[in-house]
Amino acid sequence: MGGRGASYGGRSGRAPRGYRTVGKAHGIPIIKSSDPKGKILPTTAKPNSQYLGKTQYGTVKQLRVYDKNGNVKKDIDWGHPFDKHPKEAVHCHKWQNGEREKAHSPLSKSDIVKYKNAIEKATGRKDFIWEWK
Repeated sequence: MGGRGASYGGRSGRAPRGYRTVGKAHGIPIIKSSDPKGKILPTTAKPNSQYLGKTQYGTVKQLRVYDKNGNVKKDIDWGHPFDKHPKEAVHCHKWQNGEREKAHSPLSKSDIVKYKNAIEKATGRKDFIWEWK
């Protein structure tokens, strides 16, 4: 370990291995896979971290939150239709035992306060629907 190839544990705020930081939005790093065909965001990262993921096409598509062990805790998504909810509704997918749940849920009030400005800044959009039932 050590040097530029160190694992996320010793990287002092840098992007996880295989990703590079391309910006920040309200303190949340925006990262992009070094592999053009790579996943938008990694499934493990520095414990208690959060990252916004940028696609190969240059759009920020997701915010991922990691738990105290560095495993995915939840994804915050936007811009795709689901159920009968508006296309631009910001929503959450929780992770259980390394698997992403298919169910969508609204963000909690505290998550809206915590992430709204970062997502709007990273995407350049202010027209998302933040609260829905």
